[in-house]
Amino acid sequence: MGRSLNELGLKKKSISFGTGPNGEKTQRSKAQDGEGWICKPPKIKSWNFDNPYEEDEQGLLIEHPQNTGTPIPAMFTLRSIIRLLQSLFFVVMAVLIFNQSANLSAIYFVLFMGILSFIFRYREVRKWRSMSDLPTSTIRSVAVGAVEVFGQLRPLKTWPEAVLVNNDPDMAVQGMGAWSWSYAYLFEWEESVAETDNEGNVIGYRWESRSSSYHVRDDSGNWPTLLHDGTAGMALNPKLLTLEKGRLVKDWKISDPGLWSHASQPSGDVRNMNAYHYLSIHGWSMGDPFFASCYAFPRPDKELNAEQIDRSIGTALLELTTTGNARGHPISVHRGTEILALRDMESGISALAPSLSMVIISVLILLAGI
Repeated sequence: MGRSLNELGLKKKSISFGTGPNGEKTQRSKAQDGEGWICKPPKIKSWNFDNPYEEDEQGLLIEHPQNTGTPIPAMFTLRSIIRLLQSLFFVVMAVLIFNQSANLSAIYFVLFMGILSFIFRYREVRKWRSMSDLPTSTIRSVAVGAVEVFGQLRPLKTWPEAVLVNNDPDMAVQGMGAWSWSYAYLFEWEESVAETDNEGNVIGYRWESRSSSYHVRDDSGNWPTLLHDGTAGMALNPKLLTLEKGRLVKDWKISDPGLWSHASQPSGDVRNMNAYHYLSIHGWSMGDPFFASCYAFPRPDKELNAEQIDRSIGTALLELTTTGNARGHPISVHRGTEILALRDMESGISALAPSLSMVIISVLILLAGI
C-alpha cells in the first residue's frame, strides 16, 4: 500500500516574475491546490524577446517531466481501500434488505450504481494511462501529431496590452494571454430559520447565510501566446487556452447599499443585508506553467508570412492545437507540471476494484436468485 500523488503534499510556490527590460509586467503565478509552479521558473528579464523560438540560456525547465520523471501510482492507497470497504458495505446492506423482503430492487440498484461507477472510473483510468504512457516531449523535438508538452506561457510577438476590467483603468490587469472577466451585483444577508424536533414542533431559530447575484456584463479575449520549455518555443492555438477557464487572477468587491433597488428584498426575518459590485477576471497569464496533451500541426502560411518567420527554425513552423485524429489521445490542459496533472492518478486495480466488486457480487446474487 502506498500514498496517492495527491496525498504527497508537493510544495507549490507563488511566483513573481519581476519586470522585463522594457517595463513588461505580468501577474503573480499563485499556487493553488494541484496547480502552480513547484520550482522557480525563468523570470521575464531572462526571456528572449528578439528570438522567442530559440533555446534559453539555462536550458530545459527544472520541473520538466524529462527531469522529474513520470509518476507511478501505488497499487493500493488508504483512500482506495476505504472506497472498496464502502462498496462492500453497500452490497451487504442490499443483501440484508433482500433477505428480509425477498425484493431484488436493492440488488438491482447496487448493480446499476456499480456499472455507472465503473464506466466513469474506467474513462479516468484510460485518460491517466494515456497521459502517463505518452512521454512528455521537449518542444525542440516535437513533430506533427499527438504530443504531450510542458512549459511556460510567454508572448508570441509583442507584450499583451493591459486588460481593463469593465473598461475601468483602475482595474487594469497586466500580462494576460487569455482572459474572461465578469461584472455582477452581489447580494448577501442572513435569514432566520426555524429549528424543529422530530414531531415538527419549533424548538428554536438559527441564522443562515444567504446570497444571490445579478449578472451585468462580461467580456473575454486572448493574446498571441507561445509555450517555451527552455529548449524552444512553439505557438499556442487560442483554442487550447479556452479548454480551461484558468485561475481566478483578481477580483473586486465594492459595497453599494443602493444596489438593493435592483433586487427584490428578501422576505421574513433578515439581518446584515449587504450589496456589492463584484468584478472578477479569470484566465492564463504570461509566466504561468502549462501542461498540455494535444496535437502539433503546421501553421498556415499566412501566419508565417505575417510574422516573417525564419523557416529554418522548425518549432516556429508548428502550433500546438486541439486539431487531430489520433485514436485514444485525450485533449487536456493543466496549470502545472505532469506530476500535478496526474495528482489523482491511481492504479487500474485501485480505481476499478470498488465498482467491480459491486457489479460482480450483485450479478452472482441475481444469478443465484434466478
